[in-house]
Amino acid sequence: MYSRAVWQEGSKEVEGVVPSKWIASSSSVVFYPPKNAKSAAETALSPAVGWKEFRLIKTKFSSGKLL
Repeated sequence: MYSRAVWQEGSKEVEGVVPSKWIASSSSVVFYPPKNAKSAAETALSPAVGWKEFRLIKTKFSSGKLL
């Protein structure tokens, strides 16, 4: 499952499609890999130690397909 989300990176808002498991709604965090993000998203890798963390602003919607 994938989600279109908005998160805070420094002073700007970023909107993108990420695997839903990259979003921790309970703690308002979006995890993002430090490299090879496209490949990690396509294979829906689980977040791991060393991944970047950004403040989740909102999740717009979710879908079973990579949008």
